[in-house]
Amino acid sequence: MATERRRKCRTRRVWSNIWLTSLPATIGVCLLVLAVGCETPPGATRLGEIDAASVPTRDDITQIIQYWRRDPWLFDEDRRPVGFQATVYFVSGATARGAFVPGKILVWMYELQPKPEGGFERKLVYGWEFDERESVLYRVRRKSIQGYYYGFPLRWGPEVDVLGKPIEVVFGYQRRDGRILTAPGHRERVPVPPGFSRRPLTTRPTSPAQAESSDNRQDAP
Repeated sequence: MATERRRKCRTRRVWSNIWLTSLPATIGVCLLVLAVGCETPPGATRLGEIDAASVPTRDDITQIIQYWRRDPWLFDEDRRPVGFQATVYFVSGATARGAFVPGKILVWMYELQPKPEGGFERKLVYGWEFDERESVLYRVRRKSIQGYYYGFPLRWGPEVDVLGKPIEVVFGYQRRDGRILTAPGHRERVPVPPGFSRRPLTTRPTSPAQAESSDNRQDAP
C-alpha cells in the first residue's frame, strides 16, 4: 500500500510539472490567437467607426454649426501658433442632421483691427477651399447624435502674422446651385508663446487682394 501511494504521488508531481512547464507556451498561443482575431483587416473600420468615404453626400445644406475647443491652436516645434482646429456640421434641410457634402467647403480667416471710433474692422489674411475629393480627408469616422461631421486642423501660411492678435474665422459652403451659406464668425485671440519677441517679417503680409487671387483662398463673404 505504501508503495502504491508513493507511485501515485510521483505521478501527480510529474503531471503538475508538465502543466506548469507548458503554461507559458499555452498562454502565448492564446494571446497570439486573440491578437490575430482582433486585428483590423486593411480598409475595414474599428469598432464604433464608419467608412466615411462611402457615406452618401447631401447638398441640401441649410445651416453650418461649429464647435471649438477651449484651446484650439496648432503649434510648430517652437510652440508658435500656426493654425487652429474646429469641428463643423453641415446640416441637411431634409434630415436636420449633419451631412457630408459634395460642394465646396470654404474657410476665411480675418484679422480684427481696432477702429478709432470703436469696434473692429475685418481684414482678410488667409483662406482655404476644399472640393469633395479634398474634404473627404477631413470627414470624421464616427457618427454623433447630430449626424456626420468634419474635423478641420487648418494651418495658415508662413507669411501670416497674427500672433497676439484677435481673429475671426468663418466657415462657408457653396452648394451646387451656386448658393453660398456661411456660419456665424468665431472670434479668438491668437496666443503669444512665452519669451517670444516679434521679429520683422522677411515677406510682406498677404493683402486681401492677394488672398482672393490665390488658388487656395476664396473671396470673403
